[in-house]
This record gives sequence, C-alpha cells and structure tokens, in this order.
Amino acid sequence: MRASLASARRAVVVGAGFNGLECAAVARESGCVVTVVEALDRPPSQSVSARTAEYFTRLHPCAGTRLLFGPAQGPGVWRPCTATAARA
Repeated sequence: MRASLASARRAVVVGAGFNGLECAAVARESGCVVTVVEALDRPPSQSVSARTAEYFTRLHPCAGTRLLFGPAQGPGVWRPCTATAARA
C-alpha cells in the first residue's frame, strides 16, 4: 500500500472500521490528504463501545484526517464530523 501511495497526494477511504482507519493512518503518514467516508454515525460502531468510538472520532481529525459520517443527504453530500482534541 505504501508503494501505491508514494505518488498520491490525496486519498479517500470508504469505511471507518479498524481496517479503514488504519489505511487512513498509513495514507496520512505517506503524506496524503485523507478523507474517510462512513455511512454510519460513528466509527467503528459495530465493534466497539460508544466511548471507544468517540476516542477514534477525536484522534484521527487531530492527526489531520477528515471524517465524514452518516448516510448521504444527496449525491456527494455528507455530514462532516466535528471533533475536539484527543486524549492520550
């Protein structure tokens, strides 16, 4: 994946589960501007508690990843996630 990202400037990751967020982190570390698109209201909502999901919701934007959550309101329109600083 890193080799594929070597010449990329932007990356869009579909899905904010563990794999999607890890791909976003790798892309960001490779220098890409990263957006994660998730149809559900929080990441990774099906496998962790609401508290843990909130941690990830705060962590990734602090590192520079844009998160978009929720079902599309129309073609190409998503509700942006708002986040504050993550705690260690």
